[in-house]
Amino acid sequence: MTDRRFLCYYEGQGDEWEAISVDYDIAVCGHSLDEAKCLLRSAILSYLEDVEQEDARARRRLLSRRMPWTQQLLWKLKIFMQQLRLKKRSPIDGRFDLTCPA
Repeated sequence: MTDRRFLCYYEGQGDEWEAISVDYDIAVCGHSLDEAKCLLRSAILSYLEDVEQEDARARRRLLSRRMPWTQQLLWKLKIFMQQLRLKKRSPIDGRFDLTCPA
């Protein structure tokens, strides 16, 4: 397997964080941003392992599953607005690339 980069978004503060993969529309929650990122990586790896057990047709369908474009647009708008409001503070919404074997 080679490493692949996945586009992901995060949101939260304090001990409630959510991380979402745009590529497979997978979401997880954690008690910290680092935990949410780690859980998302594990969820993606588990998803890919499960997909490998499917027949070729189902595998193609599952590997092409994406977050709906309307949700992607909402996340982009949310992050843009957050950046405008919090120029001097640490953002609580954002995007990150996650790398894992695929």
